[in-house]
Amino acid sequence: MLIIITLYLGIDLVGNFSKQSSKLNFSFKIFILRTIKIYSIQYPSNEKKADKKDKDDKPHKKRNITFDLIKPCISVFFDFIKTVFKSMNVRKLETHIDLGLTSYASTAKYVGYLWALFVLPNSTFKNTSMTASPHFGEPIIDFKGVVDIRINLLNLIIPIIKLISNKDVRKLLKEVI
Repeated sequence: MLIIITLYLGIDLVGNFSKQSSKLNFSFKIFILRTIKIYSIQYPSNEKKADKKDKDDKPHKKRNITFDLIKPCISVFFDFIKTVFKSMNVRKLETHIDLGLTSYASTAKYVGYLWALFVLPNSTFKNTSMTASPHFGEPIIDFKGVVDIRINLLNLIIPIIKLISNKDVRKLLKEVI
């Protein structure tokens, strides 16, 4: 019963990110049952990590996955991605970008491109606010944002089974592994 409740409630993906001048900060968390944190990452980290060993002594074998294996899977992957987007509930998506280039004309042009790019998500999802503002005077690229998405896993069980049961996808997975 707990598994069905977890699948119905889904997982929550919560992230915060910002870059001001040369300082980058971000955090990302995954919750199940809306309160239990199962994964978290933060940069810059508060913990001091021990020195890791250098690379393994074993040479890594390079794999070459050909386009012939990927091509039959493209339509199946697009169908799966559409299903994933349908099962998503965007609770909050906010982004603000400050863009400044050396040329005033280039700054205005690229901020206009960003505004045109942000029209689609702003009009598609009701809790979305993606904005950009020009910064004339000095070259900068600063941004900040918040992402809060809920994914209903119960709606994805059948599409995942269909994806894995496809012969071409299994062949591609076997080659990747």
